[in-house]
Amino acid sequence: MEAEFQTACDWMKDNAGKISKQEDLLPPYGFFKQATEGDNKTAEPMKLNIKAHRKWDIWKKQAGMSKEDAMKNYVEAVNTLKAQVK
Repeated sequence: MEAEFQTACDWMKDNAGKISKQEDLLPPYGFFKQATEGDNKTAEPMKLNIKAHRKWDIWKKQAGMSKEDAMKNYVEAVNTLKAQVK
């Protein structure tokens, strides 16, 4: 799973800017943060900072998910995004 996860991370680095809807990047972000840092223990950002709050929230929703499951879900989310990039 580590190799698949790394391949998906590399793809995202090269292609995230090609995704037309920014909200489509949120699910992989949450899984990535959970896989690499574990449960979100950071302070909640102000709701007026919409982008930061949405990223914080999507990561917070992954609480309790194992690193292995987060990596698997990240790979699946990235594979879904690949269909948007031609």
